[in-house]
Amino acid sequence: MALIEQQPSLACAQTDNGTSLLALAAEAGANALIAALLRAGAPVNPQGAGATPLSRAAARCDLPALQRLLQAGADPNASGDSSEHALIVAARAGSLACVEALIGAGAGLKAAEKRRALEQVRGPEFRRIGELLAGIKAPARAKRQA
Repeated sequence: MALIEQQPSLACAQTDNGTSLLALAAEAGANALIAALLRAGAPVNPQGAGATPLSRAAARCDLPALQRLLQAGADPNASGDSSEHALIVAARAGSLACVEALIGAGAGLKAAEKRRALEQVRGPEFRRIGELLAGIKAPARAKRQA
């Protein structure tokens, strides 16, 4: 992390396939590295391959990382190239806390996304998550799909 502080341009580094260092840190649950990357100016909504940092934190049910990314400006409605919306990922992982945090930050689902999410959260342990998902609306600035 000292290296990132000495060379802040590393915060924008990507792998050969376009995955951001911030996304990798979120996937690994490296919260101190996430904080250092954000302080150094890492883009919180990076363009590139795979899941967004927010989706990767949601997949780990990592509420502190998810909250840190949201506080830094992560878009709760973004999805990376060929990846799922963070809200769907959090619901499938069974993280009520992450689902609530994402909805509180303005996450919404389009009708097709909502159906897909509800199909993945069956069973009594997911009842509250399903109730939350059933009640949310599409994001206000939903992009048209081509």
